[in-house]
Amino acid sequence: MKQLMLYSALGINNPAVISFYGAGGKTTLMQKLAAEMTLMGQKVILTTTTKMFRPLNLPEFHGCDIDQTVQSLQEHFKHSDIAVLGKQVLSDGKIEGIDPDWIGYLRDQLSISVLVEADGAKKMPVKGYADYEPVLPASSDMIISIIGADALGAAANSLSVHRLKEFLQATGTKEGSLIDEKIITGSFKQMLKIGRNQAAKARTFSVLNKADLLNKPGKVALGLAGLLSEESICPERFLVTEGTSSNTVKITLDLKPEEPGVSVSCVILAAGESTRMGRDKLSLKIGNKTILEETLNQVIRSGIKDIVVVTGSLNVYYELFKRKKIRLIENPLYKNGMASSLQAGLRVVDEKAQGVIFALADQPQVSSNIYRSLCNKYSASLPLCVYPVFKGKRGNPALFDRRTWPEFMNLTGEQGGREVLKHLEEDQIESIRTNTPSILLDIDGPDDYLFYLSYLSNSER
Repeated sequence: MKQLMLYSALGINNPAVISFYGAGGKTTLMQKLAAEMTLMGQKVILTTTTKMFRPLNLPEFHGCDIDQTVQSLQEHFKHSDIAVLGKQVLSDGKIEGIDPDWIGYLRDQLSISVLVEADGAKKMPVKGYADYEPVLPASSDMIISIIGADALGAAANSLSVHRLKEFLQATGTKEGSLIDEKIITGSFKQMLKIGRNQAAKARTFSVLNKADLLNKPGKVALGLAGLLSEESICPERFLVTEGTSSNTVKITLDLKPEEPGVSVSCVILAAGESTRMGRDKLSLKIGNKTILEETLNQVIRSGIKDIVVVTGSLNVYYELFKRKKIRLIENPLYKNGMASSLQAGLRVVDEKAQGVIFALADQPQVSSNIYRSLCNKYSASLPLCVYPVFKGKRGNPALFDRRTWPEFMNLTGEQGGREVLKHLEEDQIESIRTNTPSILLDIDGPDDYLFYLSYLSNSER
C-alpha cells in the first residue's frame, strides 16, 4: 500500500536531496526508500558523503569530475531509474563518498532525487557524534535521524553504542545505564541540533527503526513523540518503521504545533444495491436530510478532517456533496462484496493517517460523540482496533490502526473487520462502552427504516 511506504510518509513530491544519519538500519531504510521511489516512477541516485557498503546488484558510477559524472548519469538515466555514485571503491569494499557540494548540483542538473548516507555506526543501534560527523549536505531538502529500537533496554556500553564517550556526554548518561526513552530522546535532540546547523532549510524527521523488536510499539511511539514535542528542537514528524518489511511505516505521528498528535481518517461505506429496501435507501429522508447526509454530518461534527465516501456510482451523490470537504470514491467492484469497498477506501485515505474508522452509511443514528470517543480511546495507546460496545455486544463503527491495513487488503467477498479481528491479540484491542443501541442498528429494509423513524421520534421527546 502506498500509504504504508516511507516515500508517502515523507511527502516526496519533487526531486529532493534526502539525507540519512544515525544508526539502527539507516542503510536498509535508504535502500528501501530508493526501491519505493522507483516503484512510484521516480529516478534516484544513492550516494554517501562519508563511506558506505556497496548496494548489491545496482549500477555504480565512480569519478572525481562533477561535469563528466553528470554527463555519464544523464546517459544512464535514459534507460534506467537508479544508480549508485561514489568517488571510488576502497580497499575494504566500501564506496568512498562524494563532495557534499556535488549533491545539490546533481539534483538540479539531473532533476533526480539524491539519497545520501551521511555517517556510519558500525551496525550498532545508536551512536554518539565526533566533531566531524555527520556530513549532511547543506542542500538537503529532508534530513532523517535514525535510531534502532534494539537500543531501548540495552546497556549503554561499547557493545550497543558507537562512539560511547560522545554518546554518554551528549545524553548525560552513565556507562552501563539501561537506555530508556528519555535517553533516546536526548540522542535525537543532539542529532536534530546537528542537523539544523548543517542543513538549516531541511525538513526534519526522526525515526525509530526495527519496529518488530518492540513489544508495545504504540506505547513506545507515543512516549517518544511526547518527549520530543517538549523539546525546543523538534522534528516535523516521528516515525516507527520496519525497514525489512514490505509495509515500512508502522506508526506516523505529527509533531508540528498546528497539527499535533494522532491522525485518524474515516471511510464511509456507501456502495450497495439496497436490495432489501427495494430502492436507494441512502437517499431516504430523515427530516430534511437523507440517511447518507445525516451519517456524514455526524462524522463531520466529530472533528475528523479526512473523510472518504465509497459509493457504487459517483453520479448518484456528486451533486449532494460537491460543496462538502469530503472525497467521493467510486468502487466499480462493489458487487463483489464489502471487502472491495474497504480496500477502495484504504487506498485513498490520508497518507499521514495512523488509524481509519470504517463507518456504515446506513447508521445515521451513530452520534458524533461516539466517533470522538473512538478517536480519543485510540489516541491514548494506539491499539490495533477500537470498537463500541452496548450491553456486551460489539457494534459499528470500528477504528483500525494502519498496522492492520495489509490484512484488509487480503480480504475477499463480504469479509470485513470481523475477519481481521480474529487474527489480533486481545491485548491489542480496546473498546468503548456506549449507552445507546444505535451502534447495533442499521437500515436494511423498510421495517428497519420505520423502526429508526420511531426510534428517532422517541429519542427527541
